[in-house]
Formats: sequence, structure tokens, C-alpha cells
Amino acid sequence: MKIYACLLSETPNVWHREMVGSLTDAGHQVFLPRDIGLSDSWYRLEAGRWSFRHREELGSRLLQDVKQTISKQGLDLFLAYFFEFQFNPEFFKEIEKRGVRPCFFTATTSLSQRSRKDFRGTLHLTGSPN
Repeated sequence: MKIYACLLSETPNVWHREMVGSLTDAGHQVFLPRDIGLSDSWYRLEAGRWSFRHREELGSRLLQDVKQTISKQGLDLFLAYFFEFQFNPEFFKEIEKRGVRPCFFTATTSLSQRSRKDFRGTLHLTGSPN
């Protein structure tokens, strides 16, 4: 299976090591986003400089990267682990329109009621960090 894995940031972290490693070991082909600003979103948020405009720009850059991967390699699954402040739920509908199944994973159960409604129809896995 060809999987695009968007995991919190572009900076390698435990999710990259464990999840990508496991998927690759299982025989899947895994693609990661280029430097699109995922890491920067955390710095901007902490500094109080994150806005709706930044979220839309980040979503646009990620969608471009996904579309480029689809055209060059093809994709079966879009696996996402990021937080609600980073992306508009409509993003997942754009991925699905391209024939790729989106899967949104979060380690928190604190999605807002609006987001729970908006993410409906997207495979949504919830885990606990404990």
C-alpha cells in the first residue's frame, strides 16, 4: 500500500520512527511531506502568532504536496496525525476527492463538537498517550 504519512511535523520524532518504520517493515511504501511548515505551526502557536490565514496556507501547501505525490507515485491512504488548529476539516474531503482514503489519528479526545461533525466520514482513530 502507498501511504502518505503526515505526522505532527517534518522534524523526525517518535511517530516517524515507530509508525513509519512499522509500516515500511510491513511492506508499505511511505511518503512524508516536504518542508511545508508543519514544524513552524507549533512555533507560531506558542508565540501567539498563529492565525486562520496560516492554517489555510499550510493546508494548501500540504494539498499541493499530496497532489504531486499522487501524480508521480499514486497513493492509497493519507495518514494524518496533527492537531485541529493546523488544518481545516475540509482538507480531508479534498484528499478523498482524489481517490485517496484519509485517516486522521489523534492522541487526544478533545476535538471540538464542530470538528467531530466535520471529520465525520473520515476514518478517525483516537489513542491515549498513557
